[in-house]
Amino acid sequence: MIRTKALWLAALLVLAVVAGSSAAFSYPSLQGPTGLVMLPDANVEPRGSFTLAADYVNMDADARPEGGEAHYPYGYVPVWDITSGWDDLKIIPTRLVWGVSDKAELWAAFTDINNSDRTTEWAFGAKLQVHNDPATGVKVAVGAGYRDATYPSCGGSCHHLTSENVYAVLTKETRAQNPHHWRWKGSMGMDYTKLEPGPADWASAYTDTILQPFVGLEASSGRLSLVGEYRLRDAKIDDASLWSAAVRYKIGRRFAVEAGVTNGALFGVAAHKTSAFYGLAYTFGGHRGKVEEAGY
Repeated sequence: MIRTKALWLAALLVLAVVAGSSAAFSYPSLQGPTGLVMLPDANVEPRGSFTLAADYVNMDADARPEGGEAHYPYGYVPVWDITSGWDDLKIIPTRLVWGVSDKAELWAAFTDINNSDRTTEWAFGAKLQVHNDPATGVKVAVGAGYRDATYPSCGGSCHHLTSENVYAVLTKETRAQNPHHWRWKGSMGMDYTKLEPGPADWASAYTDTILQPFVGLEASSGRLSLVGEYRLRDAKIDDASLWSAAVRYKIGRRFAVEAGVTNGALFGVAAHKTSAFYGLAYTFGGHRGKVEEAGY
């Protein structure tokens, strides 16, 4: 199964090399802010623009920890309880990103998780670009987000799981001399996530955190972008180091599609096996075309 997904993704990467012409573009990550697949970069949505994106993620049942929840400390249990029933999860994350200024974006997300509990998740956050040097292509951004997943049939003692996330990321871009030439974008940053189940009167006993560095790379040529990311494993929560790869293709000036694989599970926790995802994004408002044509 995983080998089939890898071969399928490799085929898409080959197609990317012969793509047509256009400029690079921002895309909402599966977690909400613009950037890589699960993780952010230092770019922000162009001022006045909105991007609405939705993906379909098929998370294999065998991506759960081997040995079940007992294999992990208490802090891991609420995350994987959402995957109860050992069935494949059909996850649909929908995100809306708004460029509120030249240096800031706001985002909101709603995720429907088709499992035995019919879990839903709401999230929102912001990213602020604190440095942008067009001469060197170096950008620095900081951001924060909050998530709350509700799974009603778990009962009153664990009906939701919340997450607080903050990060800092530096992105270095190269400018292509020709729209058909490759343009590279490398990112590195630090991600901190706090996971906490409710209610508050006993949540402290189950709280866990992720604090790990990450890197990402995006290569663009014409209408295609190839994206990869890697975050070190946090032994308290992750089952493996987080990694993702995706292909994004821009259709005209407003639409874009993506497809790829990731082992990023709920709340960005890394599973031990990968899952495939497919998505569509639509941009409206603002002056996106002019911003992109400027090169940065």
